[in-house]
Amino acid sequence: MPSQGTPGFPLLQPSVAAWGGCAILKAADRAASTMNILTLRIPDAMVLLFATLLPACGQVEVTDPLPPIQVERVVLSFATQHGLRSVLGERSDAPVQATLVAPLGKTGLDAGALPALLMPPPARVAFDVPPGPPGSVLSFATGFQRSGYKEAGRARVLFEVELDGKVIFETRQHVGRRTPRLERCWRRWQLPLEQGGRVVLRTSVGDGVDAASILPAAFGIPQWIQPMEIPRTRPRADQPNVIVIVIDTLRADGLHTYGNPLETSPVLDALAKRGELFERVLTPSSWTWPSTASLFTTLAPAEHGFIGPDSCHLDDDLETLAEAFQRAGFTTTGFSCNPLVAANKNLAQGFEAFHEYDWASTRDVEEDIVAWMDEPNLGRFFLYLHLIDPHTPNDPDADAVLRLVPENKREPVLDRAGLAHFLGQQAMEVRKRTTEKLEAQRDHERAMYDAEVLTVDAAIGRLLDQLASRDMLDNTIIAVTSDHGQEFLEHGQFGHGRQLHEESLHVPLLIAGPGLQEGLRHPHQTEGRFFARTLLDLAGVEIPPGNLMGPERLHSTSSAPIFLSTQTGAWFDQETGKTLGGTVQGVLYDGFLLHRCEEDQDGGPGWLHLYDLGSDPRAQTDVSPERPEEVTRLRDLLDSHLRAADLVRPAALGGGQAVRDELRSNGYLGSDE
Repeated sequence: MPSQGTPGFPLLQPSVAAWGGCAILKAADRAASTMNILTLRIPDAMVLLFATLLPACGQVEVTDPLPPIQVERVVLSFATQHGLRSVLGERSDAPVQATLVAPLGKTGLDAGALPALLMPPPARVAFDVPPGPPGSVLSFATGFQRSGYKEAGRARVLFEVELDGKVIFETRQHVGRRTPRLERCWRRWQLPLEQGGRVVLRTSVGDGVDAASILPAAFGIPQWIQPMEIPRTRPRADQPNVIVIVIDTLRADGLHTYGNPLETSPVLDALAKRGELFERVLTPSSWTWPSTASLFTTLAPAEHGFIGPDSCHLDDDLETLAEAFQRAGFTTTGFSCNPLVAANKNLAQGFEAFHEYDWASTRDVEEDIVAWMDEPNLGRFFLYLHLIDPHTPNDPDADAVLRLVPENKREPVLDRAGLAHFLGQQAMEVRKRTTEKLEAQRDHERAMYDAEVLTVDAAIGRLLDQLASRDMLDNTIIAVTSDHGQEFLEHGQFGHGRQLHEESLHVPLLIAGPGLQEGLRHPHQTEGRFFARTLLDLAGVEIPPGNLMGPERLHSTSSAPIFLSTQTGAWFDQETGKTLGGTVQGVLYDGFLLHRCEEDQDGGPGWLHLYDLGSDPRAQTDVSPERPEEVTRLRDLLDSHLRAADLVRPAALGGGQAVRDELRSNGYLGSDE
């Protein structure tokens, strides 16, 4: 009988492993024992001799070696690397497709979208695997797109794996409306595959199934994985830990140290005085997916391709900040309070452990982060915290509301539906949005936003206190930034993702710790995505030649063009009276800002705007008719950038309706967010 395989992970774990690229990790079981320190007593007669060799006389401390980092290196990924597979058989009305498949539409690895080969039975796909080192495995999952669970009845699909013509694995799974919810998750398997050979994945159905039925069976994230170990290192004075804190939706002037007249950020203001602050940092997009992928890879959105529902998976071949730290022996851990920053989109590649939460405030995850600080055998670490507090809906701490929000601004004037309707009746220009209700709503939302900034600032202060109490603070570099900003009617809208203006793109960045100059403020303009290489330099981590991470640092000159984009753009069309949407590209260069949309999401005509920021710093007036030479110059720059990006961007892997539903349920598509 063929093997049933070994399930790779238990279902629906709150803390998940990262599957990803060139150095992809599976969460390793850390040793349960506390680090031991062996003390050797030195006889008195030997003290003088040892004093010439050791600064501390009388004892020598010897620490046990830390357990190595267990790494699963993805050598071949058969869903994302299209040239590796060949289709031997498929339905003409439902061909094999590489896409994201989600059994339940959740964000967890066992229920949410995974890169997969969607293979409605009968289907057969083959690929060749070379011999590998001991421990090499074929890793995959079996499951169905959730649309299959809407069908009547309960059909059964056979999943099989052949190696050189012999069936080495089979399992049967049910799909249909009567399938229990707990049976709808991905089932994970690993098969030994050291000798290599020709592998065939096959789906089929037995008698009794209507031949016209299209059952969305899928092999999820099929990969050839080789194990490896990396020595885990310890922090020293010249080898600090690194913490990156991304505060989602935090525009630069949300912080007092960036010009907010309110005392919104005493903790971060003090942290900035301990280190260096960058005054003009721009993020390349105005929403989470493209900007976070750029922070992790240093690449522009057009280069990494993680830009929207039709291209929403970070490619395995891209080097990430976490992978670079992990290769250098860091314990890498992430905590994400934003469900869009998730392992099932491959954003967790390079993390030994990646903890995901569903729109959780920092106060709700503090205990977990502090518990992580006390884990045994932690060693030198890279910690990534993606905090969500300033993101709507706002729920600041009560004391923050009392301190910052006047009583007459604590309640909304319009609910979200009423606000969307109200905004849709008027043109985009902010000068036409001068109604009393909108101004009152804006004042309320900005006041609650400021209170949320104070709330997350206080939470970060508590975490820094916990680090200090464990003697971790002084030998740790801490970087604080954001993925994008937030608009409060500056260009006629609320929220983010819809436009590419200052309030959406200008974010804070401050870095403090060993190697940083206290109180230094950098006035030059730069891109936040370059901070990854700067952090690696500060930590003494080298990037091997040939990887795809860009070479730029934050201290680069600000004279280069900055390219911008959002696939969730939206604007009001005065001719039709409707709010339209589509992809907006932009370039900022030499004091001018160009925005361009090729066509709207319904295929309508596009548009182009040019702003002279020297005379119009708030970008309120389109001067493209008066400055055709600048339009041509910036349009050529943008086109050249996009052509160059086409040469390096990985193949897109979209998620179809499942990912669109995920974005919509999280407030992105079809809303103001």
